Amino acid sequence: MPNISELAAKFPANELTVHRLYSNSESFRAVYADYLEASNALDFWRSKTPAATDKIEDYQKIMDELEKEMADIIEQTECIGERRQR
Repeated sequence: MPNISELAAKFPANELTVHRLYSNSESFRAVYADYLEASNALDFWRSKTPAATDKIEDYQKIMDELEKEMADIIEQTECIGERRQR
């Protein structure tokens, strides 16, 4: 099982939302799984000598895009929660 605390640490202001989404949203878990896969690939390519610069850049870009996607999901969830509280 992935360490969701590491993900929550990336979004400290939304830690509770991250845990809720991970528990309740299959699509959020899928994005996070893709993020972890890209992270593992990035670590792999960084360990190569000489470094595979193109692969490293590609996987870093993928991770950045997935992190943005997760941030968007978190933000949308937070907005929905705020509207419900009104």
